[in-house]
Amino acid sequence: MRIIGCGTGRCGTMSLAKLIDGQDDWLCTHEMRPILPWKIDRVLARDRIKYFNDHDRVADVASYYLPYVEMMFEEIDDLKVICLERDEDKVVRSFINKVANTDPSRNHWTDHDGEVWTKDPIWDQAFPNYEIDLDTGVAEIKEELIRRYWNEYHEQSIWLSKHYIDFEVFGIDSLNSKQGQQNIFDFLEIEAPNFNVGVKENKLVTK
Repeated sequence: MRIIGCGTGRCGTMSLAKLIDGQDDWLCTHEMRPILPWKIDRVLARDRIKYFNDHDRVADVASYYLPYVEMMFEEIDDLKVICLERDEDKVVRSFINKVANTDPSRNHWTDHDGEVWTKDPIWDQAFPNYEIDLDTGVAEIKEELIRRYWNEYHEQSIWLSKHYIDFEVFGIDSLNSKQGQQNIFDFLEIEAPNFNVGVKENKLVTK
């Protein structure tokens, strides 16, 4: 069995990784390096597919897996994919605060020259790249892009859940109760699980 976890980010992916990693005989990483760029890189994808196929009871959780899901279902043996989802407004606020720790702030969701926003050579490539019109306003543009990202991620994950029996979407609240975690373990076919109710590995910035 292999597991891939995904979600927009700021939605509990690190906590999910900790939960899976706490299961007997399982190894789960979070955002395994090198990261996979949102624009599909087949060379890096092949290396990641090989890693999964070469190991049993391994998992990785990261936002950037979504574009690769169909390819990985085709080429990874015995794969389950779990997608976490959090309320749109909370994700937007959390991202806005998270990328505000540079001056100027970062904006992962569009290609730019580094004048208006700080370039991030690692994470800019891990998100979709949208065209923008700066006349709208810098702050408004970034929020609009994050909302577009959330909605497209939601639509694609729902589509995948309808077309692949081994892909399922869970709300972030599933991490906060024993029954919610049991539902996750049932989907992942993990027996005699180790519960960690309310697990929080990465503080979600919401202010």
